[in-house]
Amino acid sequence: QVWVKPLEGGQYAVGIFNISNKAQKINLPWSSILPNVTIKSMRNVWTQKDLSTTGSMLEVKLASHGCQMLRVY
Repeated sequence: QVWVKPLEGGQYAVGIFNISNKAQKINLPWSSILPNVTIKSMRNVWTQKDLSTTGSMLEVKLASHGCQMLRVY
């Protein structure tokens, strides 16, 4: 599951959730998550680390019932 919430200043909160009982590698095209948005920067909310924004796919490895929260702008 992927949830998106618009934030102030053209930013977005993106939550990626693995609701299965197994670890999963999730690959999603950014165009399906944030259509018509040019991604300039991406940050992991919990680790406070900037992530690479190259490519057209979001690739995330999640543990069973794991999640990742991103701030995208």
